[in-house]
Amino acid sequence: VRYWGGQFCLKGVMSVEDARRAVEIGCTGIVLSNHGGRQLDGSRSGFDQLAEIVDAVGDRIDVMMDGGVQRGTHVLKALSLGAKAVGLGRYYLFPLAAAGQAGVERALELMRFEIERGMRSETDKLTPLSALWRNRDTVTGMIGGKCAVCGTIQFPISRICANPNCNAVDSEEPHPFAEKTGRVNSFTADRLTYSPDPPACYGMVQFEEGGRWMMDFTDVDADKLAVGMRMRMMFRVKDVDTQRGFRRYFWKAAPIEDGRS
Repeated sequence: VRYWGGQFCLKGVMSVEDARRAVEIGCTGIVLSNHGGRQLDGSRSGFDQLAEIVDAVGDRIDVMMDGGVQRGTHVLKALSLGAKAVGLGRYYLFPLAAAGQAGVERALELMRFEIERGMRSETDKLTPLSALWRNRDTVTGMIGGKCAVCGTIQFPISRICANPNCNAVDSEEPHPFAEKTGRVNSFTADRLTYSPDPPACYGMVQFEEGGRWMMDFTDVDADKLAVGMRMRMMFRVKDVDTQRGFRRYFWKAAPIEDGRS
């Protein structure tokens, strides 16, 4: 280190004593690593020792780690324990062997999604395909209900009429909403929740013929959103289940351009 005279990172540090020694000899960085558990298969992992080593050396040296990092949440845990960076080995080597460049790109895409979702404490949203099939008329067809007694329409369909002066039971008949237009009743442009195209814009849409629904907005300029803006229904991707490779679709509200019905 003395003869090198520049930045020097020592890999394979696995104890507080070694970390302190690295500081003493002038290292500018260390990597906590048991080298994938191959030669050092009986040693503790970098995760097990990260916090105590960071506490021991403070900010006198940059602490990094590798080994066992397979998810975005692993990256976040390492950073929260004091690591300045993490290394990936098998995470990209296996997809490289299986699918070449496309496999690596897909793996890195999944890592990015997991880090972004993890930072917002978003849970893994399972895709209940059986429930999607049972509710396909509502989810993919945007079929609501119309009360056969009083004529009130509502979305989604329910066993009980939404009209407080009616409340008829089992009176709903299927009623399509996909071709209906409505107006913005209230809205927000949320810059805290995750969105691939922030801010996430959503709000209450009041349909022209009755009924209302809290909806995501699409193809909209957040600065131009306004109460009373006319909206139409668009069938779009709602989110992506990255764990199972499934795209969820649902209806979103989009502004009606001037001169368009």
